[in-house]
Amino acid sequence: MRPAKSRPFLPAFELARGRAPRYTRPIRSRMTRSLTSQHPQHDAKRVGIVTFYLKDNYGGALQAFATCEICRSLGLEPLLVRSPFEGYYGMDPDKGMPLSLLIGLYMRHRLLRPGRGASLLLRLKKALIKLRAPQGQALLHKNDGIAAHLFKRFANRHLPPVISTEDRQAIASCSCFIVGSDQVWRRRYLRNEYHVLHYLLDFADDEQRAASIAYAASFGCEHWEGSELMRQPAAELLRQFKAVSVRENSGIAAAQEAWGVDAVRMPDPTLVVDAKAYDRLIESEKTVLPPKPYLATYILDASESSRRVARAAAEGLKLYGQPLMPTAQTGHRDDLIFKSVPQWLRYMRDCEAVVTDSFHGCVFSLIFNKPFLCLGNAARGSARFDTLFDTFGLRDRLLVDGDASQALDLLRQPMDWERINALLHSEQQRGLNFLRDHLRPSPSA
Repeated sequence: MRPAKSRPFLPAFELARGRAPRYTRPIRSRMTRSLTSQHPQHDAKRVGIVTFYLKDNYGGALQAFATCEICRSLGLEPLLVRSPFEGYYGMDPDKGMPLSLLIGLYMRHRLLRPGRGASLLLRLKKALIKLRAPQGQALLHKNDGIAAHLFKRFANRHLPPVISTEDRQAIASCSCFIVGSDQVWRRRYLRNEYHVLHYLLDFADDEQRAASIAYAASFGCEHWEGSELMRQPAAELLRQFKAVSVRENSGIAAAQEAWGVDAVRMPDPTLVVDAKAYDRLIESEKTVLPPKPYLATYILDASESSRRVARAAAEGLKLYGQPLMPTAQTGHRDDLIFKSVPQWLRYMRDCEAVVTDSFHGCVFSLIFNKPFLCLGNAARGSARFDTLFDTFGLRDRLLVDGDASQALDLLRQPMDWERINALLHSEQQRGLNFLRDHLRPSPSA
């Protein structure tokens, strides 16, 4: 029978209206097709990674990279499992999707593919920024094309092949799956209520789920945000897992309360992977740095208060203030567009100090041993900050009220890196042991 023509706009349209798509087109890249043909020949144990990895977010991209690197270090072959809903999360579930955003999603996912089209758009936007610098603030709102290109390029170069849940042969080739890390169980990051079932392996068979684990998966807050409607089907899936770990201390109680499942806390995978892997990433691309010592400012939710703190910190420390997110505040053209993942990492590694409101901004400050200050960012979930600061005994690095003079005093306080690195090593070993113990084939296998 001749297959029906695919209409790629309709699934996005229906998801935007809160309905399940009547059909979806299998997502098959060239990598996926070549991978499928190799199934009978593979020798290493294949592990499917089920997480966010296409979001234009440095922490999200790097946690996926870290999980895959850890799997390789354990002699496993990681694959990324693409959700049919990837790219539609991150919106308020109580609000409908504006038509302009709906059209933007269509353009982004259908037209901005890696290759000539995306490169052409990237060059065009850079040219526009160069010619129209005074309108830089307006252009920042049209920066999605550049971000999509850079993060897809990172995925193509540094992440493993991607398989679709609709490719049954590819899914069957996986011995087990790892769910996480990132906020994969947070309702507000899922477009529809039932999407959480994907991050509980509803596409796998019973045998695969029984061999699978959740690693540092996150609810994003102290309680599961889902409804009673999804509680039972979600619980039935998760209870089949071999082991469940969460990223935050509060996630232990949340997993028990929501789904009646015992969980343990494990560190974010970016803390577990060997730091040399990040050096290799940095060296994979030619990058540039400011000509003088600088303070890295990685602010996700910029405000006048956060800008005031960053300026005061840079001036007080006599450092150049280097933003790591697009901004028109500096007047420099290069700061108007997104930085690549390797360049972002290099800015973090080679700075003198960091001011951030990001969880992964704090994490990489610890990895690279950089004095840092965290601005409170409850909107993005405070539970992960609480756990991180409690684990490393760094609650004094959290600034809630935006006091610029207090921020400078905190950054001037020395950090006990010997103690911090000892704790970091302990967390790394805990994470590695958990993954090694639960991903190793059982004696009866």
